Amino acid sequence: MTKASHAKGRVSAQRIDPGLVEAVTDLDFGRYSVITASASAYVLDIRPQSSSLVRSSQCQTVGEWEAVPLRRDGETVPLLGIIQLQLGRRAIFRLDIRGDGIETTRTTTLVRLIRWLAE
Repeated sequence: MTKASHAKGRVSAQRIDPGLVEAVTDLDFGRYSVITASASAYVLDIRPQSSSLVRSSQCQTVGEWEAVPLRRDGETVPLLGIIQLQLGRRAIFRLDIRGDGIETTRTTTLVRLIRWLAE
């Protein structure tokens, strides 16, 4: 397991394979794809000044898990912070879902895949 480094900003996401990542913080700048146990798919764009998250609007059922529609699915939502994002654990995001600066905490099912997409 190695830590990635980036000359333009702090990127320390723990990589486990080319493109695959074990954990991400809100200081690991770049774009990431996240898949959860319920097959919910997220794309995170983590930037120094403004980060965002998009959750796929396609809901699926996988085994015992069913992804249900959530407010603003398919839309870009301001990502205020990442409380936890690690393989095998529930992701916990701080979001501005309402668009008025009032924080919403969103928790996912267990994270099955984190893939680094780009800077």
